Amino acid sequence: MKKEIIGISIIVLMLTILTLGCIENDTGASLAPEEMKFVGTWTSDKSTFTCNADRTCTGTIGNFKVESGKLVFYSAFSEKIYGYAFLDNGNVLKLINIDDGGTATYTKV
Repeated sequence: MKKEIIGISIIVLMLTILTLGCIENDTGASLAPEEMKFVGTWTSDKSTFTCNADRTCTGTIGNFKVESGKLVFYSAFSEKIYGYAFLDNGNVLKLINIDDGGTATYTKV
């Protein structure tokens, strides 16, 4: 009987750990400090995009991450990589397209 209780306890513990590991953190706590800078709505004279704390985006390719000092917008089918600089205490974002060198400047709304 004691072995059965120990076995059941181990199974319950493993299921609890698996369940907790599957819960998404939508508070932004899993974002690196550099990634948190992108969260919000950004607008320019030509376009607007929003980055959310769950790494999703609207107005551009579906998701974002910061990797090797570059901003990466990505989906299952495509990826766009940008160099970036924050100006005016993080309220202005300058993006440099790695592919063609084009630049765009966005203001945080």
